[in-house]
Amino acid sequence: MDMDTPTSLASLLKHYGLARSSLASRMDVSLQTIHNWCIGRVPVPVHQFSRLAENMTSLGASDAEVAALMREYLDEHGLNDRLFATLTSRNSSVDRNVVLLMSWDIKSGGLFSHFPSECRRAVQDLGMTCLVVDCGGDHQMKRIYINQAIKHGYAGVILAGIPGAAPSPTQELFDAIMPLTNAGVPVVMISPWGGDIAIPQGVAALGWDLNVSNSIALGFLREAGHERIATVLSETGSMVSGRYQGLGRAFTDQGLRFEESLAVWMGDELDNLHEIQEALASATAIFARPSTLHLVAQGCYGKNLRWPDDVSIISVGHPESIPQLGSNRFTYVSIPVGRISRSAAHILSSLIEEDDGTYYQQFAVYGKGAMRIMNTEAGSVGAPAGR
Repeated sequence: MDMDTPTSLASLLKHYGLARSSLASRMDVSLQTIHNWCIGRVPVPVHQFSRLAENMTSLGASDAEVAALMREYLDEHGLNDRLFATLTSRNSSVDRNVVLLMSWDIKSGGLFSHFPSECRRAVQDLGMTCLVVDCGGDHQMKRIYINQAIKHGYAGVILAGIPGAAPSPTQELFDAIMPLTNAGVPVVMISPWGGDIAIPQGVAALGWDLNVSNSIALGFLREAGHERIATVLSETGSMVSGRYQGLGRAFTDQGLRFEESLAVWMGDELDNLHEIQEALASATAIFARPSTLHLVAQGCYGKNLRWPDDVSIISVGHPESIPQLGSNRFTYVSIPVGRISRSAAHILSSLIEEDDGTYYQQFAVYGKGAMRIMNTEAGSVGAPAGR
């Protein structure tokens, strides 16, 4: 083995930039347990060998690195190479019946946290196995999972709301995908459409028209009489590319003026809450992403405001991504998550079967006909309050 190859658990975690807390969560053990294993205070129990090996492999460690680590632990327990061979003989053959579905940050509670379950069900209905992994909002994990898909020879990959990294998100995402296309692994991206995108060869993409969904939401506020509209936007995810997530164009399309002073970006919650409350002082309505609605509601309660009597709120999402936080449900533009997910599964199945002439390098877009405004009556949008 190369002298620079990390051989201990601590060095492997450091080499791949992985937090001990992350491994502890994956292993369902305490952080102190991982610390003890890393410094050798407590030997790794034999019953944890297989699970540790699987986790280190999934996080990017090579077979050789994991094998060396397991051999070290076996030596500590005085065990022989027969058990070592059993523990490290993982099947690396190509599995053409497994699809890897990558999500970005399920815990965020945003719109894209609901695609994985729909996609998995659709893929399995087509007779394939679907493995769902979550990047936890980490671009390094995104690349690790892509490499694992190639290593294990999965039949295809679905990227559900996976963004690119700044400063050039689109180019970074396509660069990350390139190893998949070079290896001949079909890729389907689910992402909102915000304009012309040159899809790489070997990739199909589908989603909904982000400009249309934004415009429908803002148009509903305009029809209710609102002109001063605040926006509350999330800083991570597939909808962050483009200045203010394309909202400037939607405002213009509806004859409204987009005011940057009324745009709040989700970051530190204490700062955000203060900014939301400042926006509430002059805006009569708020356009908010689903993942921000809890904080918007908190800001309203702090100012003793109720929707829709004192302020109107609208969002774009999926029924399960829109929380119930008051007596009136939030009004929102419904995105066809189920239809998009089923289409993604069918397109990927066609690509796996090498019937790729129709789909490669195309972006299928669901438009206005696939969206509708929910909770228009007894919802969160009313006429501007006289404040």
